[in-house]
Amino acid sequence: MLQLKQHLSSIEIGNTQSFGGLALTPLFTTKSIVTDYLTLDDALHTRACRITELGDYGSVPEILFENLGDLPIFLLDGEELVGAKQNRIINISMLIPGHCLVEVPVSCVEAGRWSVSSAHFSTGDRTLYARARAHKAMHLNTALPTFSRPLADQGKVWDDIEAKCERLSCISETQAMDAMYNQLATSLDQYVSAFTNEPSQIGAIFSTHNHVSGLETFDSSDTWSKMSAKLIRSYALDAVDATLETSSLALDHTPASFLSHCISAEVHSYLAIAEGEDLRLSGTQLAGGALLAYDRIIHLCAFNLNHSTAEVANEPNNVQRPSMRQHKYED
Repeated sequence: MLQLKQHLSSIEIGNTQSFGGLALTPLFTTKSIVTDYLTLDDALHTRACRITELGDYGSVPEILFENLGDLPIFLLDGEELVGAKQNRIINISMLIPGHCLVEVPVSCVEAGRWSVSSAHFSTGDRTLYARARAHKAMHLNTALPTFSRPLADQGKVWDDIEAKCERLSCISETQAMDAMYNQLATSLDQYVSAFTNEPSQIGAIFSTHNHVSGLETFDSSDTWSKMSAKLIRSYALDAVDATLETSSLALDHTPASFLSHCISAEVHSYLAIAEGEDLRLSGTQLAGGALLAYDRIIHLCAFNLNHSTAEVANEPNNVQRPSMRQHKYED
């Protein structure tokens, strides 16, 4: 898509900052955009939205989002929703119009709970960690052409969280992703403090132990500044996962070459859940997505895939029809 390539081609790369196995290369733009939407945190703080389970019983892959205000509300790919019957993450970036009720596609990140902890969802200070978001992006690229709805591979999400909890020696009675973030909160906060947002910065390329992990950009420096801490924590959780340190299979991109790789990626467009278009990026060892709305790229994420990640996409029956993703708690 022309807007996507224009967005990426206009980006300038800054000087890399590093801390504890995580490097952040800032991305800048000369274009000044005044945001005309609320972030989820802002919307919840001002009570401009209500987020609940879908119906009395609920549904693992969907929640109900109601925008109570006039301004659209931006939901970030991987952003965590906490509470209700189980914690979830948002599958793709979305803009929910004012005074609109939408069924939002989500994935469960707390496999061992299906009981009410609160009437409404709140949000945490994190997203799904970057490596799992890469798996999700790859799966969506495969599933969307068939099912026309961004439903993730729920079993893969659960398996990924369980394996990471084990590697990080994290104990959670409900197999909740947030237990890892809570256990490592002090260390992850140190990562957030170590990186400085710069004027006109709209995103970053993240590298974990000398391998590019992914790219995140927004339409404005204001949105980046509000989202950066959540994203830094998500990449930092991979940085502290020692088993990822010496992956010889990862592509050895520089930030500049990875940006070029994103510019040359194949792009497919799908109707977004709410406002705009959902753009899916794919290429050699690359998967990602972008939200195109109001004639600009609101958010873009792209991930560098290693060979072991790519093999997941090629496993037989990896893409399942939504009807096969049975509710884990059904009798």
